Amino acid sequence: MRVVGVHYKRWSYLDYDPVTFIAAARAIGYDQLELDAPKLLEMSVLGRTRLGFEARTHRMDLSYTWTPTWEHDLASLDEQKRREALGYAVELVKVIGQMGGGSFNGAFYASFPPRRELMAKRHALIGQAVKSIKSLASEAQQYDVMLHIKPINRREHFLISTVDEALSFIQAVNHRSVGLDLDTYHLSIEEPSIDEALGKAGFSLKTLHIREEDMGSFGEGSIDWSVVRQSLDAIHYDGPLIHNPTVMAPTVDRPYESSHIRSLLVD
Repeated sequence: MRVVGVHYKRWSYLDYDPVTFIAAARAIGYDQLELDAPKLLEMSVLGRTRLGFEARTHRMDLSYTWTPTWEHDLASLDEQKRREALGYAVELVKVIGQMGGGSFNGAFYASFPPRRELMAKRHALIGQAVKSIKSLASEAQQYDVMLHIKPINRREHFLISTVDEALSFIQAVNHRSVGLDLDTYHLSIEEPSIDEALGKAGFSLKTLHIREEDMGSFGEGSIDWSVVRQSLDAIHYDGPLIHNPTVMAPTVDRPYESSHIRSLLVD
């Protein structure tokens, strides 16, 4: 059964405290919380233990994401830097494993912001990224971690922008620990139709991030969520729906968003 989750950036106006986010997410009706993976490495063992305890207490699933900087570029053409980045990524996978495993989502195959001067070397960058994710997937399998690759629209990155490109990348990696993470915002920019893109993804789709094409409140944009629902049903998708909402001020709360998502895409 699909669960409805939320990205930690919902509370980015606050100091980063995943334990606080767990209670806040549960209070407004979410069942899963997506956290920043590198923050786990900054926490003490006691802090991670407390995080796991709070997640179990609130019956909250956890998933993780990562937006690498150039320092941790898994697609680096400098082999030494790529290996160093891979070592860091392995540490992230290990600590996620210590938390009980789960999904590791996002465009972590490349660094941000993109280095546009390297666009002409895209093929070589893809080759480096495939090599890195292959190695990372072998580690991930040992720690019950699934790697879910997200295509990012060409305005934000040039490496993997479409579902076709993401599927080609996953096929090149060819590992059962690697799947597809899609985001309706990016799909609305890059794909002729979201429903066709979801159908193309098929069983490779393991995580779906949901937000409007204008990044506004869920249900108030132009995406036809009934069509999205039909597409998900057609591919028998039973993974998480992770809401990636606009950051809200402390005085603003929209608990209806999680129930609205559930009514349109789950129930």
